[in-house]
Amino acid sequence: MPQRANLAVAAFLTFIAALAMIRTAAHGVGYPSETVPALANSNKEDEKSIPTFDHSRPMDPTEIDSRTVGALATGWLYEAYAGRISERAVRNGEWSLRIGEQWFVWSDGRLLPEEERVGTEEYSSIRFYDYRLGEHEVPDYDEEFVEMMRMRYAGDGPGDDVWIERGRHQAFYEALYDVTSLQEADRAMERTTFLGYGTRVHPMLIEPLRRVEADIYEAASDDESVAAFVRNIRQVSGFFWRDIFGSASRSFHSYGAAVDLLPRNWRGGFGYWRWAQQSGIVEWWSLPLRLRFTVPQPIVDAFERHDFVWGGKWVGFDPIHFEYRPEVIRYAEYRESAEGSGLRLY
Repeated sequence: MPQRANLAVAAFLTFIAALAMIRTAAHGVGYPSETVPALANSNKEDEKSIPTFDHSRPMDPTEIDSRTVGALATGWLYEAYAGRISERAVRNGEWSLRIGEQWFVWSDGRLLPEEERVGTEEYSSIRFYDYRLGEHEVPDYDEEFVEMMRMRYAGDGPGDDVWIERGRHQAFYEALYDVTSLQEADRAMERTTFLGYGTRVHPMLIEPLRRVEADIYEAASDDESVAAFVRNIRQVSGFFWRDIFGSASRSFHSYGAAVDLLPRNWRGGFGYWRWAQQSGIVEWWSLPLRLRFTVPQPIVDAFERHDFVWGGKWVGFDPIHFEYRPEVIRYAEYRESAEGSGLRLY
């Protein structure tokens, strides 16, 4: 994984240094700097406002302002979806991405159509969450977090109303996956097989899933825990048009950008945070791993190597869920580097 992180960091420096012009390998690690050339559709004031950093030390999280977050986040998105995002530039003082003819502006963590850049408080942010690669450990949550969770889910039992999170503005992901409705999504999906089971996913996932599958089969050849997990799968579920539970945001299953590995036997573990909560476990977010349904580490590693995040690491744990989020993996890799140590976008 360190070698992969170094490659990702080098690639990040490349597109920061040349922006929309170069995607070849670069040497070294860095943030946006004064050496960045003139950007498409930007003016001199835009260029002057590109942040500069002392590259000789780790980033102090207190130095991260919204403009810096925009530079980093749009950079990772631009690299991750090079086949779909055609341009990255500073426009009217804000980092922006272009898909087709549509520009999307980074505005306080939201990616909004350029003509809708006001009213950001109506939407939740694009999630560059604190994802950590490798083996998972349940965090030791502080009192502030525990109190917030208790308040948010107080009385949230069977039949009760649940706390609903604000949704993302859908336009960016609709443009990214070229899907705006159930009918369009249904037509866009491609049928594939994964670990012997048929499913439908977005064309963008076909090759990454093939690479994941090859790695899993290789691991299963000499690791019985991996082989047993594969034998225990009864279904692979990809495309499914729906919202995320407890949120107004569309699930990545709706875009065919996620797969669930449904087991024949849950082996006595909780396979979803909601099940643990409804069983009467108040602080379900701290449930020990031994009481959760889990996935062998070589399988998690295989997915992460090919740009999927594992839902088993989320606070609202969903261990059968793997989601194609190369930008989140880039962020995680960067945080593991010396220069990115301590960095947290939100």
